[in-house]
Amino acid sequence: MINGGDIPAAVIASHPLVQEGLASILCGMGFQVIRADTTSNGSKDPASGQLLPSLILAAPEDDRSVEGLRSLRAACPEARAGPAPLETG
Repeated sequence: MINGGDIPAAVIASHPLVQEGLASILCGMGFQVIRADTTSNGSKDPASGQLLPSLILAAPEDDRSVEGLRSLRAACPEARAGPAPLETG
């Protein structure tokens, strides 16, 4: 977890450097990164009372990351997501 602001955000990226870079940028823009991971495995259950992201920023590079993003989006339907597509080529 990386603290920086008031708006909870999640970063899903296959490469750790991309994760850290995106998290750093978001923290500088008033977001609190509550999750930075390659997938959303073990994503928070909305009923658990834990903080859920309002923003999901993803840069998936493989099927595992895409599936993780789908899972996180399903668990957090109110969150805005961008900019990556949900399909791999």
